Amino acid sequence: MIVRESLDRFLIIESCEDALDVVIRLFGRTHITLEGIKTTMAASNERLTAGLRETAAKIAANQPLLEKTNGHDRIFAGQRW
Repeated sequence: MIVRESLDRFLIIESCEDALDVVIRLFGRTHITLEGIKTTMAASNERLTAGLRETAAKIAANQPLLEKTNGHDRIFAGQRW
């Protein structure tokens, strides 16, 4: 049996041992790819968490202003209403 292992590599499988070797290599590549995705997602999650913390801190810092504008001192586009 002829198997395409990658875009530029074909193998001739003549025994179960050959097939097992190909499967092990493919699983190894899949594992490496998944580890890369995991690392990328972890970094993305860290950035998102930092951004959320920063946004929460800004909201907390502006909370007195937000509470003040809940009354009659609302300002919209530079005008009071």
